[in-house]
Amino acid sequence: MKIFEGNAAVLLPLSTISVVATLVTGYTTGGAPKSLALSSAFVTSSRPADHSGHPGLSLHGRQGTILMYEPPHDKSGNTPTDQVWSALSNTERWISETLSASSPGGSNIGNPYARKEVSYVCETSDEVASVVSGVFRRLREARELGDAHGNAEEKRLNDRGPEYMPGTLRQTHVVVIPSNEELSGSFSVFDTLIQRINVARRNARDYVTDVGLEKLDETMMGESEERDWSVSVNCAHLHPKYGEQTAKEKLAEMKKEEEEGEVDLNLEAYKVRRLQARRSPYPTIVIEVRASPPPDFGGQNAPAAPITAAPSDEEPKVSQTDIQKLEALFGQSAATEHPTNVEEEPSSLSEEDLLWDQLGKSTSIKELSFLSPLKLAQKWVSENDPFFDINTSSFTSSSTQHVDEAYEFVFTNIAMQLSTLVKPLRADGTRQYLVMPQFLSASATSFEKFSGEVTNILDAIPSFADRLKIVTLHPEHIEADKRSPVPIFVLHWTENQEDSPPSTE
Repeated sequence: MKIFEGNAAVLLPLSTISVVATLVTGYTTGGAPKSLALSSAFVTSSRPADHSGHPGLSLHGRQGTILMYEPPHDKSGNTPTDQVWSALSNTERWISETLSASSPGGSNIGNPYARKEVSYVCETSDEVASVVSGVFRRLREARELGDAHGNAEEKRLNDRGPEYMPGTLRQTHVVVIPSNEELSGSFSVFDTLIQRINVARRNARDYVTDVGLEKLDETMMGESEERDWSVSVNCAHLHPKYGEQTAKEKLAEMKKEEEEGEVDLNLEAYKVRRLQARRSPYPTIVIEVRASPPPDFGGQNAPAAPITAAPSDEEPKVSQTDIQKLEALFGQSAATEHPTNVEEEPSSLSEEDLLWDQLGKSTSIKELSFLSPLKLAQKWVSENDPFFDINTSSFTSSSTQHVDEAYEFVFTNIAMQLSTLVKPLRADGTRQYLVMPQFLSASATSFEKFSGEVTNILDAIPSFADRLKIVTLHPEHIEADKRSPVPIFVLHWTENQEDSPPSTE
């Protein structure tokens, strides 16, 4: 059983003409899909079907658009639930009318939104950090949906044989954000925020993740037999003031028109229509997931490697002892010093003692510890971090390995910390430690880049100006005093910029 705060409204489209509405309060059973157990969010899902004449459905738009959820029973519209239904219905109606107006004859035939399933989600939080966390949660769920589809299709392919043709998954999720005034009032803030989220997602392709290293090891050892499906997740955005220019942008456009000397009225009309098609009733994010099978190269085997001549007897032979010495030498860590356990000088040691000494320095030998990563982090921080305060600092641990899930974890903690932060803060700030032992544990550079992307996203939010600084601790950090036993992502909260620690960039 999974406990969470908040309510989740779940509506399921059925193959029959009936629609079921369920309101879950307080908990959900562990067997429910992840997409149905969403905290502080309301979810609806619509699928093209013929439900004409059914009394439980609402018809809107020119062609009788079907809303796969019930309208609010309270006509006052003052309750939070009614506001959610209003936001969802207005957005669905606007999308349907916009698509009908752009189609020949006002028909949705041939429109992609009429050929595939579209789900509508209302993010009810009024905190920007919680909204960002919700965006990354939807992106993670979309990726997991694509991966699950690929695994299921691969299983069917193995059961039914090569004559089975795997299908391609394509779904769209519309996330409506009606409650946050900071995002609703400024297109520039919302646009910058989404653009930086997409930049962070693109840059994550270069990270050396633990799950990527595990797949690489399985491939090199020949243990990976499943094909990797191509799962792409795209994120676009809509806004009531989409395309609204700042004063600087308007001045630049006027200068450009003055230099060109003429204005194309047809082009200007096209630009206006294009902007109107992106001006939704509320700030909205459109997430599309597509999972397709890997390309088939015809089953051709790779060309055989050329046969090299056998080595001559004159070449020096390599013994097993030499191989062991080289393995021990290249297995040494470049970031952590391993003092020798032997008191004698290396020159006075025997060949066998030298070998065991090098093996003791090798990081390929894993040490067993009875302490959890969280306990190790707490012990190291309490002894080495001067900003640690037992009264105000807190620790949170996560076993995430994927980048989108790590972003969700970080911004969820930022949102939680905003509501529980002890005030007034210390003169030198308050720190929260996020322990992530399985995330980018083999690359301090990737961990530093990840923290930089989090900083870029926070910089796009005006309410976070000079309030939060990011510090990273890692086993392979370039600075010796920041080499923690596990990767630790530090949130350093300050009241003003003067109290903030020096930048880690």
